[in-house]
Amino acid sequence: MSEQQNHDEAWEMSVQDRAKAFSYPATPDIAAAVGRTLRPPQRRNSLRIMARAAILLILLSIALLFVPEIRASVLEFLRLGAIRIVPQTPAPTLSPSQPLSLLDLNSVASLEEAQEIFRLPIRLPTYPADVGAPDRIFVIEDPGTMIILAWLVPGTEDQIEMSLHMLRSEELADKYYPWEPEITSVNGRQAFWLVNAHVYDFFGTVGNQSTDWTRYVNMNVLIWEQDRITYRLETTVTLEEARQIAESLQEVTP
Repeated sequence: MSEQQNHDEAWEMSVQDRAKAFSYPATPDIAAAVGRTLRPPQRRNSLRIMARAAILLILLSIALLFVPEIRASVLEFLRLGAIRIVPQTPAPTLSPSQPLSLLDLNSVASLEEAQEIFRLPIRLPTYPADVGAPDRIFVIEDPGTMIILAWLVPGTEDQIEMSLHMLRSEELADKYYPWEPEITSVNGRQAFWLVNAHVYDFFGTVGNQSTDWTRYVNMNVLIWEQDRITYRLETTVTLEEARQIAESLQEVTP
């Protein structure tokens, strides 16, 4: 064997030994990569399906609100301060012992007496300018407490022109009102405006007996809350005038 052949064989064996010891990188999965490129991304499709389902659900919810029964069930959770709107139809009937008018209640002698019972500031309207002091002051108490100030139609003793009701906001009174109240504001805070006749129910004491004090209300009613007190203004005026009355309240000074 020639010297050249010996050299070639030695070189070939050296190359083979180095090839065996060489650490080759993993072979890429070309087929899988091509498959992913050709196949639409599943995650993107899932997101699109979820987005479409959410839109359909929102549209369905909006449509259902036009169904009176479902609309009424949503209103069960409508509450402002101490007043809860209950969309009950027909409204509960009154028992013969229930007062049909505020004037059937026992009145107290003065605002000072009412203030001592209520234990929160009593505020009076200053609008309109000639509103004056209330003609009647009523107190319903134990377990709940409500102060009612009433103004009579001038020249009458049995016709109420306007009344302002005050309850502590932690108490509860129900309005059986099967319509949706108008949302408005008093002093920049949410308020309710009701214009249909309805039944109003408050648990308190009439005379010396604890009872559900319930009566029909056939006047416009504005409801709002301020400083832990829930106010109800019963009146025959428009919403704008009622808001002016509500926003004119001033604390009574001794």
